[in-house]
Amino acid sequence: MRILMVDRAGAQSIWSLLDPIAAGATAAGHEVHSCRWDDGRAPFAMPGPAGVQDHPIRVPRAHWPGQVLHQHARFAPAFARLLDRLRPDLVHTNFIVPGGIARWQARRAGARVISTCHEVRGGMSPHLRALGRLTQGAADHIVHVSHHVAASYGAAEAPLWPGTGVPARHLVIRNGLDLAALGQVRPWPRPGARRVLVVAGRMVAAKGQRIALEAFARAAPGLPDLDLELIGDGPDHAALAARAAALGLADRVVFAGWRPRSEVLARMASAAAVLVPSLHEGFGLALAEAMALGRPAIAADIPALRETAGLGQGVRLVPPGRPDALAEALAAPFGLTGLHAGACDISAMVARYLALYAACDARIDR
Repeated sequence: MRILMVDRAGAQSIWSLLDPIAAGATAAGHEVHSCRWDDGRAPFAMPGPAGVQDHPIRVPRAHWPGQVLHQHARFAPAFARLLDRLRPDLVHTNFIVPGGIARWQARRAGARVISTCHEVRGGMSPHLRALGRLTQGAADHIVHVSHHVAASYGAAEAPLWPGTGVPARHLVIRNGLDLAALGQVRPWPRPGARRVLVVAGRMVAAKGQRIALEAFARAAPGLPDLDLELIGDGPDHAALAARAAALGLADRVVFAGWRPRSEVLARMASAAAVLVPSLHEGFGLALAEAMALGRPAIAADIPALRETAGLGQGVRLVPPGRPDALAEALAAPFGLTGLHAGACDISAMVARYLALYAACDARIDR
């Protein structure tokens, strides 16, 4: 079977999930290709696993929401040519950009389509929700990374795959982590005796960096040895930096920018605590990583993060959007976290996707 995986070039977390699946599919004898929507914002090149052929498609940068249409106008004909050249049996899409248009084109080209939904439907912008509604019928199977994501798409009863017989259209396959590799992560060296709170993620309102900053401002006077480190970048960067300066915290708030995934994990491994103050999450990969690393973690008490926290122990959940509640948690002693045995193991995730691929392969007319 010829498989084509599609997502954005800069989506490090999603490719960290797709690459092991691609490696497993290659080992199983499938021919695997990847297509990356490249708008020039990817901070680091992420080569795929051996044997996977990559086909990047360059699109212009979008500086305001309406320009996404211009990006799609550039992507769609190039992707159509790629489909015509490769003639894949199965196309696996992920985030709605570019997954929405990609799954619709793949269906028209006669391929089977699997779409993984990583995001809560209500957390997307209206135009992306509309694109999802218009193209969701093109997918043979829609995989949700948590039961909460499934419920947001009206599929609250979606079963955890694998099941028996022909798989349902809506399924749940939780994200996985390479637990063995995470066990080998060495903490990032921190100068002196300073302790650091780490928040990792794209700087947009939904990720809650502003909430973390306001909470830190309240707790900082009583925690003079503690700093806040924001890893990532995005449209809110300038406003966050200005707010940190206005709060008199410019020397205690570190803007690390985008870092390679290995470095992000090392920085998390040396954190006094990992904060996940998101207002919307589909799964909470950063929270699961913090738990796998055994670090203290404080997360917003939203459904997806509550679901992920339930895969282990020790996570402190606080009311979402409440800097005062987060500040109170920062002032209390931090406790270590952990994952339950077998939870979030990448091998289980890969096996479930390969089983789904095989089920699709059995129904392909050749």
